[in-house]
Amino acid sequence: MIRGITRFSLVIVVILLQITPASAIMTLTNVSYVPDPPLLINRQQHVTAHYYVGPSGATTFIPGHQLQMQTELVNAQWNIQILVDGRNAARQSALGSTVFVNGALLSYSTNQDVSLDVTIDGLVPRSRQLR
Repeated sequence: MIRGITRFSLVIVVILLQITPASAIMTLTNVSYVPDPPLLINRQQHVTAHYYVGPSGATTFIPGHQLQMQTELVNAQWNIQILVDGRNAARQSALGSTVFVNGALLSYSTNQDVSLDVTIDGLVPRSRQLR
């Protein structure tokens, strides 16, 4: 019985080890709002956020996957700057509540620093006041 449990535990550990290298660590390192919160209904809002993409495996991000970001701002305009080792590597713009970033734009070797500067401009929705 103990041998069966040990073997089952080893199978789970092997599966977890195969999954872990495929993930990335996204860390919000800075965010700013203009104007500062509380956010007021129907007012223009500008949000700037900086994310660090930390490696958790063979690369900083899985090339075949996508990063999805969403906002509740109305008529949102997105500008995303991808930085590699502090230098501009790619830029993407989008309109709407949801934006997708192709994983190939974020996938680099683990010895490189990858980050995203994201700006969003839009109106605070009428449905509720955000804080």
